[in-house]
Amino acid sequence: MSASGIVGGGIGGTSTAYFLRQLFGKDAKIDIFEKRQVGGRLTTIKIGNNQIEAGGTLIHPKNMYMVNFTKLLGLEQLDVGGGSFGIFDGSSMRISSSKYSVVTMAKLFWRYGMDIYNIDSWINEKLLSKFMRIYDIQSAGHAYTTVPDLIGAMDPSFISYMKNSIKFVMKTSGFGDTFIDEMVMGALRTNYGQNTDIPGFVGIVGGGIGGTSTAYFLRQLFGKEAKIDIFEKRQVGGRLTTIKIGDNQIEAGGTLIHPKNMYMVNFTKLLGLEQLDVGGGSFGIFDGSSMRISSSQYSVVTMAKLFWRYGMDIYNIDSWINEKLLSKFMRIYDIQSAGHAYTTVPDLIGAMDPSFISYMKNSIKFVMKTSGFGDTFIDEMVMGALRTNYGQNTDIPGFVGAVSIAGVQPGLWAVKGGNKQVPEKLVSEAQVQVIQGTVVSVQLLQYQGKNYRVGFFDAEKKEQFKDYDIVIVATPLHDEVSEIDFEDFPSSIENFPQQFHKVTATFVEGVPDPKYFGVDNTDDLPNSILTCNDSILVNSQDKKADVFGNPTDVYKFFSNTPPSEDDVKQMFTSKKDIRMATFMAYPKYSTVGEDLPPFVLHDQLYYVNGIELAASAMEMSSIAGKNVALLAYNHWHGNLDKIDEPYLDPASEKDKTEL
Repeated sequence: MSASGIVGGGIGGTSTAYFLRQLFGKDAKIDIFEKRQVGGRLTTIKIGNNQIEAGGTLIHPKNMYMVNFTKLLGLEQLDVGGGSFGIFDGSSMRISSSKYSVVTMAKLFWRYGMDIYNIDSWINEKLLSKFMRIYDIQSAGHAYTTVPDLIGAMDPSFISYMKNSIKFVMKTSGFGDTFIDEMVMGALRTNYGQNTDIPGFVGIVGGGIGGTSTAYFLRQLFGKEAKIDIFEKRQVGGRLTTIKIGDNQIEAGGTLIHPKNMYMVNFTKLLGLEQLDVGGGSFGIFDGSSMRISSSQYSVVTMAKLFWRYGMDIYNIDSWINEKLLSKFMRIYDIQSAGHAYTTVPDLIGAMDPSFISYMKNSIKFVMKTSGFGDTFIDEMVMGALRTNYGQNTDIPGFVGAVSIAGVQPGLWAVKGGNKQVPEKLVSEAQVQVIQGTVVSVQLLQYQGKNYRVGFFDAEKKEQFKDYDIVIVATPLHDEVSEIDFEDFPSSIENFPQQFHKVTATFVEGVPDPKYFGVDNTDDLPNSILTCNDSILVNSQDKKADVFGNPTDVYKFFSNTPPSEDDVKQMFTSKKDIRMATFMAYPKYSTVGEDLPPFVLHDQLYYVNGIELAASAMEMSSIAGKNVALLAYNHWHGNLDKIDEPYLDPASEKDKTEL
């Protein structure tokens, strides 16, 4: 070596110079550049007549290089241990030592139990005995080009330590919350000014309501220091979108929100948005040749017609939805508020109520018939709700079928200005970075400081990579929807076998032909038309208001196949404008009993959209977002008692106690 230049004269630079001299000999030319004083962050400060350590202060007796430097350089060790201590919580001392060591130990044992004895053996066995291996490795002349490789050479378990919080590491080693939150937190704050909850870097693939709600809940859980990215290949909002036809902006994706969808209700309030009533208006059910039933301008006549056709079913449906679905469904908010999360979709659905598992395994027709509803009601009203919401029939599973029926209850609303504003504003509220790009790979990093490497093509079609501790997939992992490769996993992660259902939404600004629906006059054509025949083109048709609630001459109809030009001509006597959007809207539902995708794909790799195989809706995606955020948080911090464990309702426990 002819000459070396070292930039920086702190302990790192000066120790490097020493080792270079030992290796290259006395003829090597070594320069150190230092802009202030040699020592860097090892410095002292004079206050009064006293010279005080101001930088790195304490040295462990097993820090062999510092021990040897001290001896080599003729320096002396100074004992700085001992003395009284206490832990302050902002208002009082949680614990403080006594001048009598036996009293101090008794106080520590009383507060922390065996943790206070176990910590020494844990440090010696889990850290120091492995850490000391580096001295033998370096003595043998071995070196590493990356930090993870060097740390992993001490012991592979250290790689896991780098990828998890100290709280998680210690909780999974058996230490209690009190010890971690006081003794460990105190050590971290004095040494690094940080806490036991240091958040990781999180990458979320997908900027729809599932991905953005997950980001919001992660921010609430991990706090402001968490680094969260969202990858979105198109626009934030995903399947929540609008379309412009003529001068009108019309909802084109998820349209209706139930008044008891608490996350969507709360998001709307939090983000300063307004609810827009979208209920009411005339309706009818078309069978392909005529209207089976249609409403009247007089509500009493409408109710009489409904009662005449469906009997008590028309009255019983509200109480059935409220008692058999909503009252049980609402339990999820208490469960998630208590921090509980689930690794599988059936476990989450079953936590709401065990009966929902049966609903998922049987058709909605079976569920409703065994609940006493008649064929006419199921084949018309229920079929109509299913065809407009999911483009499918009464063979659909009972759980998603019940969710669909709730979607035609009174009180439904939308966000004034467009539902897509919720995910758009959640991005700002959650303070996340949106990366415009298409994710093509997620690679497991075996021996790196981070867990995963996300590969993507940016807006300029350039391939890029970013590394994360936690990755959350919030886009459907199904053929025709996703092309993400999962690389270097011990067992392969492939797209899930269930298919997605393709739906076409056609928007026409014009005048409909009432005869297409078996009606003589345009004035008699209902604003909302459901269909109960699985073989006809149209799933449903609605006369639309714009996203601000203003009336328009725009009609939207859903179909499972794109309509031809002749189809549109038959449906409309005239048209000013037409727009068409075909998309993979939701799964093809089945009661066959296929395994549903899990929420956990691998350690700290999560999947939001598995929930769609139970039911696809804005609120369901938000619930899945909260569940995945809780899984990530609980795994990160070792709160394993909050994962896949039964939730005990405090109210019911109180009732038991009182009895």
